[in-house]
Amino acid sequence: MRSFGYYWKEGFRNIFKHGFMSIAAIAIMLASLLMTGTVTLIAYNIDRSIVELQQSSEIVVFIDETLTTREAKALSSRFDRIENIATIKFESRDEALEAYRLELGEDASILDGFTSQNNPLRNSFHFTLEDPTLAEQTLEQIAAVDGVARVRADEDTIAKLVQVQRVFNIVSLAMVVAL
Repeated sequence: MRSFGYYWKEGFRNIFKHGFMSIAAIAIMLASLLMTGTVTLIAYNIDRSIVELQQSSEIVVFIDETLTTREAKALSSRFDRIENIATIKFESRDEALEAYRLELGEDASILDGFTSQNNPLRNSFHFTLEDPTLAEQTLEQIAAVDGVARVRADEDTIAKLVQVQRVFNIVSLAMVVAL
């Protein structure tokens, strides 16, 4: 117990005996900790933002117009079997027309001639993916389902986000290790 007190006493005595070196050591430690913490926080926030962007990127699947709304909804069970799909939302032709009217706002009058009988829009499904890195394989599986007319996805955007995330993780890890 006495030796513990001795170390504390000697430590405080040497801090004041070698003041400049003590201040320099404390300043360097403080600067290193601040830089490491800042880089880590920035890396974490950017990584979370990229993940949110990847998860919010939506795949829209347009259904063949020869299928009725009921037949189109029935395709949902086939899409449920595809593993990488996080959420599935069906949008009927009429819902799509109303959403388009709302999106146009003041210019919605250009759609006044369209009703549920002459609606040019198609039934569709909106998907989000669990793992954006597997987007290409998932899109192939979705396109292979009978009744799918067209798949719209921002594959390039998803691929670039995945690439940016990988590069940024490597860069931030190197910065933390270097500091």
